[in-house]
Amino acid sequence: IGTLYKQVSPFEARKLGAALVARNIADHIENTFLSRGSNWQPLVYCWRGGKRSGAMAQVMRDIGWRVAILDGGYQGYRRDILTQLDALPARLAFRVICGPTGSGKSSLLRALAAQGAQVLDLEALACHRGSVLGGLPGEPQPTQKWFDNKVLATVTKDWNFGAFLQYSSGLLLTPPAATNTNFIGGSEQYRVAGEPLYTKDLNCGCINPYTDLVLNPKAWANPVNGSFGPATGTFYSDFRAARRPSESLNFGRTFRIKEGVNFSLRAEFVNIFNRLQIGNPSTTAPATAVSKNAQGQYSGGFGTINLTVSGPNTAPTGTSNNNVGQLFSQPRSGTLVGRISF
Repeated sequence: IGTLYKQVSPFEARKLGAALVARNIADHIENTFLSRGSNWQPLVYCWRGGKRSGAMAQVMRDIGWRVAILDGGYQGYRRDILTQLDALPARLAFRVICGPTGSGKSSLLRALAAQGAQVLDLEALACHRGSVLGGLPGEPQPTQKWFDNKVLATVTKDWNFGAFLQYSSGLLLTPPAATNTNFIGGSEQYRVAGEPLYTKDLNCGCINPYTDLVLNPKAWANPVNGSFGPATGTFYSDFRAARRPSESLNFGRTFRIKEGVNFSLRAEFVNIFNRLQIGNPSTTAPATAVSKNAQGQYSGGFGTINLTVSGPNTAPTGTSNNNVGQLFSQPRSGTLVGRISF
């Protein structure tokens, strides 16, 4: 297929590839997966995590199975395994069990593992006892790739790591409504050609909400009396609120206390970079003068981010939505959870 793709045309290659993949999917479903129930959750992968695994996953989803695809395919998975094996050992403290052949090193490792100790038994993972005793009876040696996988799985055993990272463009801001009286219904104001929408970049991290006006009132103008402006509900892709990234992290580990008794410890952190993000600017009445409070802080009007509060040493409230004029994200926080299972 790859040769056909490069030497003839991508279209011809995709046609032939689709036929081969379709037959392969049908064979797998008829001969391997037909007995699986509706609660089965398969992981599908191909070499690069592309069209072959994507086609298989789509058919499985249409059947009703909850399917996951290995991002980057097996190639990406192997790359990640080797990267971790190269970096992880340097961060660990190993205690090596030494002794002559037959002194009981393997028995000691098994006993330690039974007591809940972290054990990396390379001979057991390789199914081989070294050059003197050789392979384990009845146990075929794994491939090097499988051995790599088992080593990493053993080293990271009982640890769980997770992260939730959210990045996106800022939400659309509502354009100012027309404020003239035309007796023919409401509309929005026109944008003035050549005028910038902002006086400050909302993503610069340099805005003082008490003293800065961030929107340019000259960028908007009412329609002429007796005419319509843009319809109410018109938005512009370049008139947006600030981006608000969010990062959360969790990790945990399970400790074996004794046979059948485990202790799980989990830590969860929200807003791990302690980002403090201001609310949206006001977008109403560009031609109206802005107002200030007794302290000389902006308290209302077009382009203001009204964070004034009821009195000194009173913090503004936090919010998790897109409200105008309040802090958007909560402070960094952490939660520690312990659980015993038996």
